[in-house]
Amino acid sequence: MLNSEERRRLKAIERQLWSEDPGLARRLAGGPHPIPNWARAAATVLVLVVFAVVVGAVPIAMVLVLGPATAIVTMFALTMRSAYGW
Repeated sequence: MLNSEERRRLKAIERQLWSEDPGLARRLAGGPHPIPNWARAAATVLVLVVFAVVVGAVPIAMVLVLGPATAIVTMFALTMRSAYGW
């Protein structure tokens, strides 16, 4: 909490800023600007696309590199481990 002298000094600084650079003072008085909706939507789409590529690419890579039977056994083992704590 500011004492009366500090409040008086702060008001003087604010008045000086408003007289010297009203544009900056107006931007500072507005507070932080929220992230635009389009940017938030674009980030969400990007995360979903990356997730889909990674989740889809791992089983495909396992089939190509290890062969279908090994990939199926590995996926089954990973599923059982995560589901039942094996």
